[in-house]
Amino acid sequence: MAGPVAVTVSTAGGTSNPVSYTYLAAPTVTALSPDQGPTSGGNTVTLTGTNLAQTTTVLFGTTPTGFTVVSDNHIVADAPPGPAGPVGITVITPRRHQRREHLHPSPSTRYLIRSTSSWQTCP
Repeated sequence: MAGPVAVTVSTAGGTSNPVSYTYLAAPTVTALSPDQGPTSGGNTVTLTGTNLAQTTTVLFGTTPTGFTVVSDNHIVADAPPGPAGPVGITVITPRRHQRREHLHPSPSTRYLIRSTSSWQTCP
């Protein structure tokens, strides 16, 4: 369940004033565009989904890349150089992430093909 809750500390001497703690919903990535780009990188990829506003990192494989959070449903990321073949794009928010698998079938073009994803708690 996502959203804010009040946190207090109680002792024999009384109860503290409440402070707010917010549970974040897991991010989801439902689409990306364009669906291809060069292995040399440099193109901008738009990621669409939900719960993206708190994104702290975007990875292409294990490579962090520059990104801008446009809204809770929209991120633009700079595709880094990478080899042809499979790569995962990971969106990380505090304590949770979502990974998408994508395929790079030829040496000169990186085709990004959406597949099944799920979130998991990050260490």
